[in-house]
Order: sequence, then C-alpha cells, then structure tokens
Amino acid sequence: MTGSARGQNPSMRGAVGQRLGMVDAVAKVTGQAQYAEDMRLPGMLTGRILRSPVAHGMVKAIDMSRARRVPGVHAIVTHEDSPAHRFNTSNWFPGDLTFLPQDRVVIDGKVRYPGACVAAVTEENDDAVLEAESLIRVEYEELPAVFNPLEALGAAEPLLHEGHGSNLARCVEYTQGDVKAGFLQADCIVEGRYAVEPVQQALMGPHACLSDLAEFESKHLDIDSGAFQGQAADD
Repeated sequence: MTGSARGQNPSMRGAVGQRLGMVDAVAKVTGQAQYAEDMRLPGMLTGRILRSPVAHGMVKAIDMSRARRVPGVHAIVTHEDSPAHRFNTSNWFPGDLTFLPQDRVVIDGKVRYPGACVAAVTEENDDAVLEAESLIRVEYEELPAVFNPLEALGAAEPLLHEGHGSNLARCVEYTQGDVKAGFLQADCIVEGRYAVEPVQQALMGPHACLSDLAEFESKHLDIDSGAFQGQAADD
C-alpha cells in the first residue's frame, strides 16, 4: 500500500510496514505518566475497605465507636448504608443481560468469600484511614462453606444466594460439528481434567475513575461504569 492509495486515511500514510513508537512510551518508562493513583483533587479523601476473613457468614454486629474517634474521620459506611440496587459485575456492556443474576449490592450483610467488603472508611490522610480501619470490630455468624466449585454444585451444599435454587449462575454449552461422529472416527481419544491459574493482565495503573463535581454547573454527576449503569452521585 502506498500513500497515494485511494480512500486511505491521511494520518496512516507511510505507517504500514513501519516501526512506530508508542506516544506515551517515554512518559511511562521515565515515571512521568500520571495514573489514577497519582492524581489528587482539592478536598480529596483517602478511603479503605475493611474485608471479611470469613468465607461464608452473616455480619451480626459492627462496632465503629473507636474508629469514629480517630481525628479526621469523614465517614464510615456498612451494609446498613448500602443502596438496595442489585447488579452483576459482568454487566460491562449495554444490552439485555437479564440472564445474569442481579445478586450483588455494594456492601452486603452476608459475606460469601474471604475478602468481601464489610465496611468502608474515608479519612483526610493515609495514616489516619489505616488506623480507623484497624479499630473497626465485626462480629460474624459463620455459615457452612464449600471451597470446591464442583462440590458447590451439589444439592446439599450451602447456597450462596438464597432464591436462586443453585450455586450455578449460568450454564453455556457450545459445540461445533458432530462430536459423537468425531469420537467414532478418532484413532485415539484422550480424556482428562485440566486446571489453570487465574489470569490478570497486570495493568500499570489501577481500575479507577476520577471525577470532579466542581467542573459541573450542577452538583449532580451521572456515573456509567458498566455494573453501575444509571446510578448517580449528588454532592
């Protein structure tokens, strides 16, 4: 392809077959690139999430009295403050996703895995928010837990989400061609069970969104981040 090719984007002329540098490469390798973690706005607070050490259980009581006495504490929220709006974390794209169970809230009074959010605290500085988080005391009622996904499909296993009738969120079957005929014609059939480790793309910056209400005429900000479509924040 040449630069005189009809219909070619002028900005791409001479680019095909060439080694092109990333526009932000120098900023990234020299540490000058700004990520969400590096950005600060006036009056910005620091937040921490208190997570559950329990695999499956109910939050019976939360004592925040000592944490609230830490100087600079702005707010501490729990499941009692969480909106009742339910969602599914797989709702990344618009469209009809009603086949996905809407089984999550921001903070739930029931924990379903170690690390589930139990409370969130905001402070004016990093050290104070760590202290406040460490002073929150939570009483749990532990429930039977299961740690194998195949065992979790058994009818006798504890249900993570009451009302679903099963721990299976969704079943997708996909086949191509005549599988039975393929087995009959095969010279060798190898069967096995395989497991792979979780994969993370190792982003250089965290999953984050930063908005400044001061830039808007009204103190109303619509937020669209996939799972929270249609939610709004008011000052």
